[in-house]
Amino acid sequence: MQLFQQWCDNTIAEKDIDELMELLEDADHHGDLSDLIRSVDIPTGNSPFFSPEKKQGFLQHITSLAPVEPAPPVQRKRSVSLALRWTVAASLLLVMGVGYYFLIHDTRKNIAANNMQHSEKQTIRHDIVAPTQAAGYINFGDGEKIPISGSQKGVLASTGNAVVKKPSRDLLVFEARTGNVTMTTVTLPKGSQPLQLRLPDGTSVLLNVESSISFPSAFVAKTREVKLSGEGYFEVKHDGEHPFIVHAAQSDIRVLGTHFNVRAYKSDRISKITLTQGKVDVSGKVTLRPGQQAIVENGETLLNKHPDLDEVLAWKNNEFVFNSASLSEILSELSKWYNFRVKYNITPPKGHFSGSISKNAPLSTALEILKSEDIHFEIKNDIVTVY
Repeated sequence: MQLFQQWCDNTIAEKDIDELMELLEDADHHGDLSDLIRSVDIPTGNSPFFSPEKKQGFLQHITSLAPVEPAPPVQRKRSVSLALRWTVAASLLLVMGVGYYFLIHDTRKNIAANNMQHSEKQTIRHDIVAPTQAAGYINFGDGEKIPISGSQKGVLASTGNAVVKKPSRDLLVFEARTGNVTMTTVTLPKGSQPLQLRLPDGTSVLLNVESSISFPSAFVAKTREVKLSGEGYFEVKHDGEHPFIVHAAQSDIRVLGTHFNVRAYKSDRISKITLTQGKVDVSGKVTLRPGQQAIVENGETLLNKHPDLDEVLAWKNNEFVFNSASLSEILSELSKWYNFRVKYNITPPKGHFSGSISKNAPLSTALEILKSEDIHFEIKNDIVTVY
């Protein structure tokens, strides 16, 4: 208990952290973990829950669920198991009394603990439900615009250049026809479900909301080139003689056949390319191996060897996962899904949150978690006011 209290107080010595984690990892201690957490004094008010130095250790030991490279046998004791992370996180959930696990670091406040103290001022008057189907449109090179809705099935369009089929509510299939090659663009606005596309070469793309992708009606050139704005997960059909190239914001991603995620929203300061299978080249500057990520900012490309894959791919798994994200970043991400605008009546707090939320939940669920003594929300029509 003493080590755990020191850990919460930010007074634990660096050399004692591994000892504490080994004790918690011991199966004999798992049953007492919830009681242990309840027995310590959790700082509130202006007392720090985690210093910046401890924050990274906290994320590594508890909330970061990205695959960890196996350590040499002599160091095995120093790695904390995935089961332990879940055990600690689950116990913290019980203690904090909330449906999800959120902590705020930089404002020196335990938001989840404060959420147990409700006030009339924190009441969220209205709500916005999660989208239930994909909705967007297809633009053909001749200017024709075809709407997309979840209820549609069958042939959506048949032109001289291509046939577009919708065999199910979440899948669009593009089949090439002989003739002039024209560009096709699929756009999903805010408030839509993601949509699976099968391109004319057989490549599969899961397109996220507030995103668009442009591609030719038939791939007849030496390279298969598409343009992405927003976010998409690619499963590229292998063709050794015709490389697949994704043009996205500041990057050109070149592959032969592989699986990878591209996030390149215009509103984002940086672009991220994350590889899950195969091998990709990013603008001739970085070559990615599975589990690695390229971060592109202001023309510079950096390699991240250990990205949080759970966070990167959460949107594919119908979840929001945030790892040390600011309130404004979280609301920006939520706005894509629930299609709302944000109005700040206060200066946005500088705190950073970590946690997860199901995308099936209504907007009020996420806002209930984020609110505190100093952060309140009101939903009215399509506007969320922060005050």
